[in-house]
Amino acid sequence: FNNYMSVKGATDEQMSTVGDCIHNTFCILVPHDEDNNIVKAQRVIDGYNMQNHLDAKTLSDRFKMFYDKLVELYGAPEKVYHELPFFYDNGNGSIVRGSMDYVFETAKGCVLVDFKTNPQGKKVLNKLTDKGKPNEHYTGNYNTQYTCYATALEKAGKKVIAKLVYYPVGGFIAELK
Repeated sequence: FNNYMSVKGATDEQMSTVGDCIHNTFCILVPHDEDNNIVKAQRVIDGYNMQNHLDAKTLSDRFKMFYDKLVELYGAPEKVYHELPFFYDNGNGSIVRGSMDYVFETAKGCVLVDFKTNPQGKKVLNKLTDKGKPNEHYTGNYNTQYTCYATALEKAGKKVIAKLVYYPVGGFIAELK
């Protein structure tokens, strides 16, 4: 970790598509199946026409580093969920519905992970920009999203032990408290 992943020549306008491509690649990768993961990643990259900006082996390696870090921090998972759908009644007459990018369930509980591809690096950890204005990409801005995820898991009888944001482009994981 702690090294920036090259997104070769992608413009700011293309970064949303780059993010979708990385996100959808991570949805189908399987831990420690590098050869197949590279093939799968290449298929997704080709489907998004991102061949000039992303490398399949690099994405496979990023996923492996991410998964191995979770195992190091929380132990081996009992289950892993990609794009876990949820819905629940919020008690105010509304249904909260969505899907969680990644849930890493261990014997101790669930680790919630959302993938964000913001290329600003660790600047996303700052509440304010360099110019003193609110940082729209501040990691803490995702707390409401994670509260919905945690509520859904808790209503399903699961315990949440950590809430993480993984920035594969920036090469780091941030924990929400």
